[in-house]
Amino acid sequence: MFRPQALLAAVALLSALPASAAEKAYRYYQFKTTKLVGNGSNVMLSEFDFYHAGTKLNIRNKTGVGASIPCEATAGTDTPAAEDGVPNNLLDGLVETMFVRRSGLVAGNELIFDFGATTPHPVIDSYSFTTATNGSGFVRTPQSWQVYGSDDKVSWTPLTWEVDRVTVLENSTTYGPFDVPEIIPPLINSFSTPAMIVLNDTPITFSYNTQFSTERNVYVGVDTIPLAAESGTFVTTPPPNGQATAYTLVATKDDTAPAISTTLVRSVAGGASTYRYVRFKITGRRGGAGDSTVQLAEFEFYNSAVSAAKIPISGVENPGSNSPDAEKAPKIIDGITTEGGNKWLDFNNAPLIFDFGSPKTFDKYAFFTGGDAAERDPVQWTLEGSNDQSRWNLIENVNIPFATPTARNTSTLPIPLPGTSLPTQIDFFTGNTLNLIEGETLTLSYSTQAAATVTITPDGGDPLPGPLPLYGSVNVTPTVDTTYTLTAATADENAPVATATFSVVIVPDPGVDDIQYDNFASAGTELETNGSTTITPEFGTNPGRLRLTPEQQSQSGTAWFVKKLAVSGGFEATFGLSMNQEDPNGYVPADGLAFVVQNAPSGTNDPGTGENGVSQKALNICFHTFGFEPDPASLIEVRSGTTVLAKCVAFNQPGVELYGIPSVPAVDENGVPYMTAPFPYTLGSVSTDPAYRIRVVYVPGDLDVYLDGIAVIQNVNVNLSTIGAADAAGKSYFGFTARTGGNVQNSDITDWHVKLGDFSAVPPFGMVKSLFRYTAGSSQPTSVDLVWNADTATDFKVVSSLDLLPPWSLVQSAPGVKGQIGVSVDIPFNVGTADKAFFRVERVVPE
Repeated sequence: MFRPQALLAAVALLSALPASAAEKAYRYYQFKTTKLVGNGSNVMLSEFDFYHAGTKLNIRNKTGVGASIPCEATAGTDTPAAEDGVPNNLLDGLVETMFVRRSGLVAGNELIFDFGATTPHPVIDSYSFTTATNGSGFVRTPQSWQVYGSDDKVSWTPLTWEVDRVTVLENSTTYGPFDVPEIIPPLINSFSTPAMIVLNDTPITFSYNTQFSTERNVYVGVDTIPLAAESGTFVTTPPPNGQATAYTLVATKDDTAPAISTTLVRSVAGGASTYRYVRFKITGRRGGAGDSTVQLAEFEFYNSAVSAAKIPISGVENPGSNSPDAEKAPKIIDGITTEGGNKWLDFNNAPLIFDFGSPKTFDKYAFFTGGDAAERDPVQWTLEGSNDQSRWNLIENVNIPFATPTARNTSTLPIPLPGTSLPTQIDFFTGNTLNLIEGETLTLSYSTQAAATVTITPDGGDPLPGPLPLYGSVNVTPTVDTTYTLTAATADENAPVATATFSVVIVPDPGVDDIQYDNFASAGTELETNGSTTITPEFGTNPGRLRLTPEQQSQSGTAWFVKKLAVSGGFEATFGLSMNQEDPNGYVPADGLAFVVQNAPSGTNDPGTGENGVSQKALNICFHTFGFEPDPASLIEVRSGTTVLAKCVAFNQPGVELYGIPSVPAVDENGVPYMTAPFPYTLGSVSTDPAYRIRVVYVPGDLDVYLDGIAVIQNVNVNLSTIGAADAAGKSYFGFTARTGGNVQNSDITDWHVKLGDFSAVPPFGMVKSLFRYTAGSSQPTSVDLVWNADTATDFKVVSSLDLLPPWSLVQSAPGVKGQIGVSVDIPFNVGTADKAFFRVERVVPE
């Protein structure tokens, strides 16, 4: 009898034995697909081959070596038409042709190869198959199968049974050769229980099905459950420990490797929760992490203390989703569970938020699988409750692989909430910097759920004084490099704890207290760079640029000044911004860059979100370059975390001149030269173009953003302390984040200066810029941009004259704002017929 601790050694020993392929000489061979990759129903292959002693048989002269061996392939009485892919296409030696068997898993539709009545029949000892040229797109490749031999097509002898031998979809790929074994090793076809999460002291029923085994045992910790028959059921009661208990079925036969299958069962104390909103997050799909597409047909909640009926759900939202119009979130609460096409489908795996309309008490839940594509089924998830959608509390955490039914439009059994058995969870544990300047304070931030106690312990030291809150932050001042361990525990001392660590390195004070970089050639440890960020060597006349992303795909970089600056009195930040391509290739640049002022928990350790800055406790000035229209290719945004406070399209802003990306020579796939389309509306540029001059002016309650002296965004009512971007002392980190995707750019900062104080004063009324606009290929201006300073909120008007003599004609009125005003004025006359034209901006004096 095998014991669990001996299994690994036994398997390693048996698998190390020399393989022995059995020689078979049947007239008929049956290839029976029992499972397809992706759990489809139609079989599709391009080739099938048999071998002997390592040589492929010359079936139907496909190899051209030796005598041709006759063979006919069939696949049930309903043989597909030629255009659908006939079975004999498997024997033509051409990967380009294919065999398709719709409903290929249905009995009677198995592949059968007939070597004819002439004897002796060819000897085979192995076989292989080749996927079709487009098989991966249709999930039609066999994953599990059985092979039989027969001389009369009535009595079939099992030769080999393969389970989950192919798990990755690849086109035009040969799998095998697979040897025909002398002895078929034990096989576990199924081992499961529909009740994977149960209340304590609840008996559960396991069902199992094995083949070719002589002994079967289920191991549970130190206990053993012997199974007399090859298939059947048994009843057991899992230990009431709130943890996952492993039930391991081992099927054995002499001189072969054992078959092993493990099922996890969790026994929980149970309990009820009362919330208005419940958030359902899928954390694991049956198909794995390679795709984010998820689906369900229905979701239900119950309160078993009151009724077996499901609790009515008022509504459901799916923020951040990408769903077809006919398969949006409301489909999951419409009560329809049996129609295959009636389901919720989301390509983004965004959370579902159920709304009961008012707080409701529930203690169980269940869901129904969708009508197709079992790989989209959830097998791991969390449930969180809230009454305001602000603070969410964890109420369920299924972090074991749940045996979601593979049958379509099928419900799980009602799943009890864990109650006090809920496993603890650490949402995050981080510090505001990885490199702490000696003598400064480190802020450790964390969030836990389902915990009763939280401790933080430095390595080699005692826990920090407590009790600590279950989420929040603490300040420490380490003097040496230190690793801190966060431990979250439940009230049950026998339950597992959750731990996370954060390490900090103590560095000398760099001696630089303010941001004053004419270039970055001499930047030192006071500037922390992460990801793809580098300091470039000499670039034209600039001896060193701060380059957050190189001109390569999928790059992400950040740069932070390591000392916080006092922002409560305001600041002025100026920098040169160049999101450029050194070698334009006809593609618009991507994706952009953000200037960030932040007090995020991760501080200078925060990786950012590229052109969108930092997602929390941050003021982000976002500069976008990617797009095929002015919006979003020249979009500038002011964000509080992810919330947009103000935005503008720079290309459309009066007075703004963008360099854009010009046409470049290219050659098409036929070798014909052509010129690529230009991108005049992007904030991206060519590396030889000057950098844009960016100026950001802030005082509490007022923010302005300037591009080359033009106020593109102004008078934004924002307070850094209110949005959490400054700490309790009124200090913030300053820095940049950037990203590229499939399209590329250098994301460069040429210089950077920050002054602290109030720089919000508006210059007196006066012109800032006038700019004539021309249509392509014309020397005749069609409009003129006029930009002026307005130090009061007085209305203005634009008038024109050809000779400076009255009367002046009213061209346009402009409502007043405090700051800059810009207008674009059409030229209604032919300037070419006049020597000159004059435009004047006047204050509107109230009558």
